[in-house]
Order: sequence, then structure tokens, then C-alpha cells
Amino acid sequence: MVAIARRAQSGQPVTLQELAEDVDLRLEAVSELVSCLETEGLVHQVTWRGAEAGVTLALPPEGVRLARLVEIASRLTLGAGVHGGPAWDALAGMLDNARVAAGERTLAELV
Repeated sequence: MVAIARRAQSGQPVTLQELAEDVDLRLEAVSELVSCLETEGLVHQVTWRGAEAGVTLALPPEGVRLARLVEIASRLTLGAGVHGGPAWDALAGMLDNARVAAGERTLAELV
């Protein structure tokens, strides 16, 4: 999201390939993440320079709470179900800490 927001500040979308290079992830992983962010209404696809498609923020950075990003990341990595056991309890505790740290902060504070 930070990489997308930084490009959005300059008025330009970022292609999935550029984003993959920026964050050092496989293109397939970036495509999956962007799809999730699009479903969440945080980014959208745009046409740029004719046929080249890219993504940009769907909301201003001030409108994207970090706590929301923590929740999305949690669902993508841990799933939406309830799990039990010491390892899952530890992960839930870390997630709670991340929520507290995010507080009311927004994406604007990171770009």
C-alpha cells in the first residue's frame, strides 16, 4: 500500500510488474494481494498511457486506516476462522499488538 500510495502522490498509477519489483515479491503474489485490496475498495485498476493498466489508491491516504490493513493482512495470512492452541494464541496476541500500534494512524503517515 505504501508503494502504491507513493506513486499516487505523483499522480501516476503503478503497474503490477513495477509493484512486484518495488516490494521484491513475485508478480503472482502481488497480483493476488492487489486483487484483495481491490475487493476491499482500497485500490482500483486504471488505464494509463493507452492500454497499459496500473493500480492506484481508491481512497486518499488519509482515508486508509492502518488498523484496516492489519485486519486484511491477518485474514490473508491466518485466515478468517478461529484457531486454538498456544501457537495460534501467540499469533492472536501479536495481531492484537499490531492493532493497538496502528490505532487511528493512517496510510498518509507512512508516505
